[in-house]
Amino acid sequence: MTEDDLRLHLAKLNLPNSAIDYVVTAAKSPPALKVSSGPGKNLTGERSTALCTHLDDQGVPTLRRLQFGALSTEYAYLAILEYTGEALLVLDQPTTVTLSVLNRRGRRQRVPYTPDFLVVTDANVRIVQIKKRSGAEELVRDSPLRWTKVDQAFKDVAADAYFSEIGIEHVVVVDTDLPWNRVQNFELIRRRRDSGAHLTEAEGSRIRRWISRNSPVSVAELVDAMSFENADPVLMAIGQGLIFAPLDDALLSDSNSRVLCSTEEQARHIGGALASIQRLTTTAPGMAAPEIADPAHFDEIGYRLSVVRGTNPVAEGRKTPALRTVQRWRSAYAAGGVEALFPKWHLSGNRTARLSSDHVSYILETIKLAKSDPTIKTRTKAYQGYKDGWSERGSCEPVSYEWYCELWRRRKHNAEDAFGKGGRRLANAVAVHGNVDDQVPIATRPFQVAHVDHCLAPAFCYDTAKERKSKPWLTLLVDDFGPEPIACVMRFAQPSAEVDQLLLRVCARRHGRLPENIFSDGGSDFRSNEFIGCLAAFNVHWINRPPSNPRVGEPVERTFGTFAESVCKGNPGYTPDIINARALSASKHPSRGPARDFIDMCERTEHLLFDVLPNLPRADGAPTVAQARADHEKLYGRHGVPITIDRRLLVLTSHALVTNVSVEPSGSFRIGEDRYYCAELSGISDKLSKFRPRKDPEDPTVVHVFVRGVWTEAKSRLALKNRGRTDESIIADQATRVADKSAKKRRNEMLHRDGRAPTDGVQDEALREQPSEAPQDAGTADQIPHAVAPAKTLASIVPWLRGDRSQ
Repeated sequence: MTEDDLRLHLAKLNLPNSAIDYVVTAAKSPPALKVSSGPGKNLTGERSTALCTHLDDQGVPTLRRLQFGALSTEYAYLAILEYTGEALLVLDQPTTVTLSVLNRRGRRQRVPYTPDFLVVTDANVRIVQIKKRSGAEELVRDSPLRWTKVDQAFKDVAADAYFSEIGIEHVVVVDTDLPWNRVQNFELIRRRRDSGAHLTEAEGSRIRRWISRNSPVSVAELVDAMSFENADPVLMAIGQGLIFAPLDDALLSDSNSRVLCSTEEQARHIGGALASIQRLTTTAPGMAAPEIADPAHFDEIGYRLSVVRGTNPVAEGRKTPALRTVQRWRSAYAAGGVEALFPKWHLSGNRTARLSSDHVSYILETIKLAKSDPTIKTRTKAYQGYKDGWSERGSCEPVSYEWYCELWRRRKHNAEDAFGKGGRRLANAVAVHGNVDDQVPIATRPFQVAHVDHCLAPAFCYDTAKERKSKPWLTLLVDDFGPEPIACVMRFAQPSAEVDQLLLRVCARRHGRLPENIFSDGGSDFRSNEFIGCLAAFNVHWINRPPSNPRVGEPVERTFGTFAESVCKGNPGYTPDIINARALSASKHPSRGPARDFIDMCERTEHLLFDVLPNLPRADGAPTVAQARADHEKLYGRHGVPITIDRRLLVLTSHALVTNVSVEPSGSFRIGEDRYYCAELSGISDKLSKFRPRKDPEDPTVVHVFVRGVWTEAKSRLALKNRGRTDESIIADQATRVADKSAKKRRNEMLHRDGRAPTDGVQDEALREQPSEAPQDAGTADQIPHAVAPAKTLASIVPWLRGDRSQ
């Protein structure tokens, strides 16, 4: 909506002029704050959106990326807001206001306050402040004069008072209102909806009839039963409310989870059972949900929970339980928790006895010691140590290797283990198994989140450009879903935004798409306007990991270690990690030895990243990374941001040039030692910076320039010579490219014996109506100055010189 439409809409909501002026001013202003994060804290970044996020100086709506200060809260809020589509305008970090608050001494104090978001909908205008529930509880406890809690809702008294005076609602949203599973499910449904997936009325009826007879079912079961090509109709049916699923407690991307239901009540029961079992496995990490409850019984478990808690005493379609049964369920729940409500029917099968608490504690203790061991023990060695120790003290047989690997995977490396090794910094260096912080799973689909980083290869190669030995840099893009490498660039140049943009081009060329989110550290090249602008042009979100916490970027860091061990170590030019450089003689330094062939190193790197790693067999027998991605995309379709390989991609992934050179009338300009020529710049004398020059990172002989509303290429002198284009031919062609029509007419008379203008392009009316007065015996072409007299122009002979090149 334009500024006039916005003012009219706000007036219809009966807002006073002060509120209207505040909203319009905030919409036309940049964000009041730049979101950042401290060491080991939130994941910040920017999110692309199709919502209206800004009004320019003329009051025209524009799209601008929205900042978020935390992935699990603000990013989640924006994702849910975009899925519902109720917002007409969304502003991040709107205009700062001054609040009057009471301090601990009871005195009035003026403090600045910047909300997180301002949201305009059809029904209201609200200011949104997002907090973690634990942080809001601390504010209520520590600042009772400003923060209160009423019916599980938190209120900022000072902010409420300020905005209520101008007629705007102030809302505090906590993280428990934004479940991460719901965010992942909404993103999955919205992506398929935006890709053009639709559901016919006949398909919706078939799905409802089949689920009413067989619920609960999984996505894979429903797709097979309906003979659908993929899961798009199923996702659309969930989005339209034809079928139901516990979106807050289960992931739709897990195709084998039996969570699709015919009624909302059944979905609520399954969600309650999943939430309770999840809390149980969190408090007792040695127990896995599949080992303590059959997924087919989740509906019954959720129903018993609702009866015990009194939230659903009489369920539709179920027989009302006897009073004695309800009393027995309540007694069992009070004594043993949700685990005591698991059905003990004969249909559950004969289950083996679970591990004793002592046995589980011993296994978890060995895993903890193995994960924090500075010698970096493998799972095989850790399992052997567990077997030897348990055989001496245990009364039963040790668990199998598969069971041990499952417990190893389920126990995350936590902060207690890390700080036990000497602090966060040392823990990041020696504790390599898992993340230090218990982060939410940021990716549940392929091409949803990709990590990017640089690594200096530990091997000397010969740099032909500088004629010396040096170490190349490897820039890598790793999909978090696998993890799986999806693109790489190896160059001798230092990491820069130019290399980052080239990496995106390589990914688009290899896969025909880009990841939905790029996850990087706080490097200057990743935060540069060039790279961020490139991501914004492709509608790719950017997530910035906090400093001093490299374990958050574990997938790409581990891949770098594998690259160093598999490609560099044991080959010529390899440089081991030298702790004390002074103890090494200069004559024995690796730079004095033989150099590695750079081409061979690049080929071996690509073979490792794209052929070997994605196809490595798993120890637990699960499908390989490549097979898992193929299976997921076969069922759910291709994810990511689709990219077309065209001139726009080449221009956006080329680095902008900062130069003060001028364009000569012949259409040529000089950059450094190279001279470039562009036919579309002929007859123009101006600064090159006005044409937005961008140098192609793959072809140094090409510079992209924006001339008369069209992107075109400028070729270097060397490239023109290699293609048969000389300076003399350029001068002869420029002789016919002048702005003065009279001069053009005279030159055409000289170059064409018949006295007519060239047939390509628009001709002058006078030349079409009357013949030229040039004498018939004007001489041969060799006698005419500036001399080449073909009937056709060079642009029509050489296709790549045409102005409207689109191929």
